[in-house]
Order: sequence, then C-alpha cells, then structure tokens
Amino acid sequence: MAAKAAAYLKSVGPEKALAEFNAKDGPWRDRDLYVTVADSRGVAMANGANQGLVGRSVLDLKDPDGKPFLRETLAIKDTGSVSFRWLNPLSHVIELKTMYVVHVGDYTVGVGAYAK
Repeated sequence: MAAKAAAYLKSVGPEKALAEFNAKDGPWRDRDLYVTVADSRGVAMANGANQGLVGRSVLDLKDPDGKPFLRETLAIKDTGSVSFRWLNPLSHVIELKTMYVVHVGDYTVGVGAYAK
C-alpha cells in the first residue's frame, strides 16, 4: 500500500493525493492500514487515522517506550521499514507495528502493519 500511495502521490501531485490520504473512507484505508505522509521537516501532511496530527510537527513523536520512530523513518533515504509500538485503531491496544516507507521528493509516505 505504501508503494502504491507513493506512486499515486508522484502521479497526481500532493494537493489531490494528500486530500485523499486524509479521507476517513476510501481506497487508502483498509482495516488497520492507513497512509501517513510527513514532509522533510517532520510536519504531518496526511494521517488516515488521526486528522489531529495533520499540519503539526511529528518529528519528535515517540512510541510508548520512548523510541523516536519518525526520526528513523525520515532518515531512510529511499525505501525501508521501522518497527515500533503504537495504538492499534481497531483493538485499542498498544501493539508492535512495522511501518514501510517510501520517499517521494520532499515527502515520506508510510503505511504500517501491526504484528498479529
């Protein structure tokens, strides 16, 4: 899903893609999967699960164990993944999550999946 979202961002541009990634319903949400996008300064541009983060700096956001996972995702140069613990929006329990990220210009596009 992250690779598809990155390709979509590249093809239609940020204005259209970010609006769609932020939508509560649609093709960019699937159960506990959703698209997140941060710019190169660490400002959230899209978050399919938490609209309250959009427009805010998330650079220093940490998981419950204090891991600065967003700094790690921004440090990835092309594609990669980072694991951390996060609140699952379906179970409402903090669980291990691995976020796969793809860089597109000044944006980091990510989708995370929870360990089952």
